[in-house]
Amino acid sequence: MGIALSPILAERLRQNGYDAVHVGDCGLEAAPDNDFFEHAKKEGRIVVSADTDFGALLALRRETEPSVVFSDEPLTEKRHASASASQH
Repeated sequence: MGIALSPILAERLRQNGYDAVHVGDCGLEAAPDNDFFEHAKKEGRIVVSADTDFGALLALRRETEPSVVFSDEPLTEKRHASASASQH
């Protein structure tokens, strides 16, 4: 998960059986994009990000890995609390 997305999203994915990690779990929150991409590629991960430039950056690298999924509605702590409250 990219830094723009809440760690809650990675946690929810793990709770549902997915092997998900947040960029903060890897110590890459301040890393250059190339380091981030190399780490994701090495681990065979799919990048979920709210950063619209990640697809373009991948194309500029002329590589097909890692795959990038764009999320235009990042799950934030505030949205999570609001959604939890409305479900009860």
